[in-house]
Formats: sequence, structure tokens, C-alpha cells
Amino acid sequence: MQPTTCAECLSREFSFCSMFRRALEAPHVLAPEVRTVAARRIICREQDVLADVPIICSGWALSAVMLSDGSRQILSFLLPGDIVSAALLFDPKPGCFVESITNVTYRTFGRAQLKQLLFSRPDMAERPRPAPGDGTDRTAHARPCRAPSAPPPGERK
Repeated sequence: MQPTTCAECLSREFSFCSMFRRALEAPHVLAPEVRTVAARRIICREQDVLADVPIICSGWALSAVMLSDGSRQILSFLLPGDIVSAALLFDPKPGCFVESITNVTYRTFGRAQLKQLLFSRPDMAERPRPAPGDGTDRTAHARPCRAPSAPPPGERK
């Protein structure tokens, strides 16, 4: 079942939206528009001028750029709670295109409202980070990943 409001969304506690939780609960502050696209459809293009900032609510999408040879370079995979492009907070052009991988539901928030909310409360962007060794740091005991070394030229093992 798809969430119909931000309050029902499971990713609201740990995603970009978590910074705006109080504002999302008051619909007069941020009034998002809900949109749905089918799989393998473009959500926005690099050169599009967008008045709103899309945030993924359900489904998977990808952001990519088109290279000069016509191929595309995937920049990131977008999951529920992800903003499609952080550049959209400051510029109306996303700088990448966003394509749905699965059926995607997303909400669009007015850039001006989002910026005003973000800059009026800079503490909203601060999130407590776990201290090393408190059981939540997953990288404390991670081993470095090393590529196998190649034998010197002329030597075969």
C-alpha cells in the first residue's frame, strides 16, 4: 500500500524529509503535490527549469548525466525519502536527468518554501552522529578493501 500522506511514509524518520517533519505535519507550511510515474519514465531532464523540488516517496529512480558520446553515466540511485537533486535547492535546473526504475510516487515541494524553512532553522540540518564504539558505528571494525597486486612484468605465478 502506497503512503497517501507524508505522515504515513515509512522513510520520513531517516530521510531528507526527517529534517522537515514538523513542517510536513502542518500542511499550510509545505503543501506538496503528489505525482506518480510508471517505470522507465523521465521525471526531469538536465535542462528542465523546475519551480519545485521533487522528493521520492515510493519506488526506485536513478539520476544520471548524458555523456558526449550519447551514453549515460549513472550518478546515484534514488530511494524513498531522497531528494532527486540537491542542486534543486539552489538552482531551478537539476544538472542531471532523473528516470524511474520502478513505478515511482514523488512529492514536489516549492523551492522557495523549502529554502526559507531550511535557512530559517539551520539546526534542522544538524543530526546527531553516533560516537565510535557505541554499537551503531558500522565502520569501526571494517577492514580496508585492497585490490590484489599484479605480479611484476615478465613474472607469472
